[in-house]
Amino acid sequence: MLSNDAKRDEKSKETAHSLFISGLKFLFWMAMGVLLIRALHLVLPVGWSWREETQLNAIDKILGAAVGGGLIGKYLRNFFPEKSS
Repeated sequence: MLSNDAKRDEKSKETAHSLFISGLKFLFWMAMGVLLIRALHLVLPVGWSWREETQLNAIDKILGAAVGGGLIGKYLRNFFPEKSS
């Protein structure tokens, strides 16, 4: 049986893990939204575009950062193995 300090420590680890996972999910959905906007600008006629070229370049930078973040997340997953039941 865990002591109160150990229970508190485990609870704080679970909370930190939950926040980390929630942050990753948020970043994933934001990246998907940006990707959708960029894809729409590629397939829609030129007259339907609502972003300027500089804004599209900024979107491309964001997509690059998202890919980089995904690669870093995959690398860090090696250091934080999943809990086995």
